[in-house]
Amino acid sequence: MKDIKLNKAVNKIDGKYLNDGRKVVVVGQLNNIESIVQEVFVTGNGDEIPSGERFTVKSLHDEPVLSYKEKTELKAEKTLLNIQSKIKDEEKVYKEKYAKAKAMSAILASSKKLVDLLPSQDIEAFTMFMTGTVEYLVVDSYTITPPTRMMDKVISWSDGWGESHYDSIKLLSVLGKSNGELEYRINQYSDGSGSGDVVCKPFTNNEDAVDYIKYIATEKIKKDRLSKDSYQACVDMGITFSNELIDIFNKKMLSELSANIKNIKDRLEKTQVQLKEYEDSVKDFTR
Repeated sequence: MKDIKLNKAVNKIDGKYLNDGRKVVVVGQLNNIESIVQEVFVTGNGDEIPSGERFTVKSLHDEPVLSYKEKTELKAEKTLLNIQSKIKDEEKVYKEKYAKAKAMSAILASSKKLVDLLPSQDIEAFTMFMTGTVEYLVVDSYTITPPTRMMDKVISWSDGWGESHYDSIKLLSVLGKSNGELEYRINQYSDGSGSGDVVCKPFTNNEDAVDYIKYIATEKIKKDRLSKDSYQACVDMGITFSNELIDIFNKKMLSELSANIKNIKDRLEKTQVQLKEYEDSVKDFTR
């Protein structure tokens, strides 16, 4: 009979493997074909020990092997997982497209009710909203921001079971101003509640929207109303200005910086005066 070799460092047995994957130790040789083996079991602390009845086998392997059937099953399982992953990705894309299509349907359905109220002013923008041809929005705010996609702005999503689902479209309010112009406001919720953004102008493409932003920025520069953040936002959008406008903006920035420096110096001088007064008071008390 053969001695069983133990790897004391890791409590592992140097053994062989059967066709079905079981680990065994060879305890003897019955003949030139058959070996006498004993199965290896693992204890709760991870030690491997030979146990049970000894039996004879004809086939032994140095490492675990898989049958052709098992390999085929593993390959099929991997293929199935890949297909399921692709289906999940396609379902996500479908849900997004479905949400946009449903939102567009809701927009067109609500538009029909307002056709009779179409005013004479701002017909182009109003018509774009009513016919669902708006792709981008330029939102009115103190700081200039890049164009926003219409669908990203109007779709309201609800969360559930770890996923976002299409809920509804936010309310688009049309407000008449005293000067006869129309103002478009997308509310936070579909019932008109919550705060909203005032939309300056709708566009069918991003390029026209950026051109309009350049126009707004140009007018702000001329009136010394363009902030540093807004100027940087324009640069990030690829908007360029004439040298004349850049000079006007730079002079405004230099003027603001100079004013800030003067204010800081004035506060510093006042602080130094107060500090001198405190130091004199300390000297009076220490005499």
